[in-house]
Amino acid sequence: SFDKPNGICFSPDEKKLYVNESPKGIIYVWDVVDDTAITNKKEFVKLASGGYSDGMKTDSAGNVYCTGPQGVWVYSSSGTHIGKISLPNNASASNCAWGEADGKTLFITEGGTGNKSVYKIRPLSTDVKDETGFAFPKFFELNQNYPNPFNPSTNINFKLPQSGNVSL
Repeated sequence: SFDKPNGICFSPDEKKLYVNESPKGIIYVWDVVDDTAITNKKEFVKLASGGYSDGMKTDSAGNVYCTGPQGVWVYSSSGTHIGKISLPNNASASNCAWGEADGKTLFITEGGTGNKSVYKIRPLSTDVKDETGFAFPKFFELNQNYPNPFNPSTNINFKLPQSGNVSL
């Protein structure tokens, strides 16, 4: 019944199924019943950007990360807009995935017709934490490094809501 479904993911406990209808920028959620059926379709959120939605993932706390215009849009499991991970030059993001050994680094692919880059960010500070103590920023921005390519050094600009220790 969707025009162009794209991103799909489950909540960490696999009791919720999220699917976005890309052209409308709307994410829907269903309840998963006995691992065999879905029911109670509801509009979860309409992207704050009002634009195209793309790949999606959830984190271990149940927050939903949806790629789209100008970056990755982050929503709590209740549908509250937590923030946005901006890409350089307001580029659109096409997909994201959690990775590295502990699964707490977010890899983001850039979409569109311009530069095809992959970014990685490890959220560091916020009052929103999962059960392991992993913290999610309310706001942060990671920009493209320069010069790129580089040898032997490069600069990476970023913004955090408060000062603190940062690991790159």
